[in-house]
Amino acid sequence: MKAQQILFVILVIWVITTTTLTLYYYQETKRLQKVCEELSKVKEEYEKSLIFVNVLINYGNGTIVWYNNTILLRGATVFDAIRRVAKVNWTKGAYGVFIKAIDGAVGNTTHGWVFAIYNRKEKSWGMSTEVNKWVYPGVSVDKVLLKNGDIIGFLYYNWAKKGWPPPPPNTK
Repeated sequence: MKAQQILFVILVIWVITTTTLTLYYYQETKRLQKVCEELSKVKEEYEKSLIFVNVLINYGNGTIVWYNNTILLRGATVFDAIRRVAKVNWTKGAYGVFIKAIDGAVGNTTHGWVFAIYNRKEKSWGMSTEVNKWVYPGVSVDKVLLKNGDIIGFLYYNWAKKGWPPPPPNTK
């Protein structure tokens, strides 16, 4: 009889313990689901404030580097994009930001940095030049607002020898 009582007490303790643990894990699961839903909403709001762009840098010596899916805040400019992916030496003048060097490639009396946006043109860019769907805006890098999915090309270009317009920023 005593063994049956001990077995009964063990069974009761086991039932109470498993029931308590089951309730605890059920409540924790519900709480974590709620936290996940809230985080998902925060993530959606955060992603609305981001854009993704692709940045190409053609150093003019055969070196071409792509920075795909570069993350920027909505409202970012081409200037913000290039500073995100490269070391930039620049100055600001009456017409806006002028890029003097990218990653140590310095402009001089014959060479300099030009930029283009692929397959997009805006009236606010002034007199732009288009070459094979690459648009060279007529404004400085800090005046061009980016949109999600934009493709930006920077080209170290010999304008003294090759004139204007430059070729498309070679993408290969």
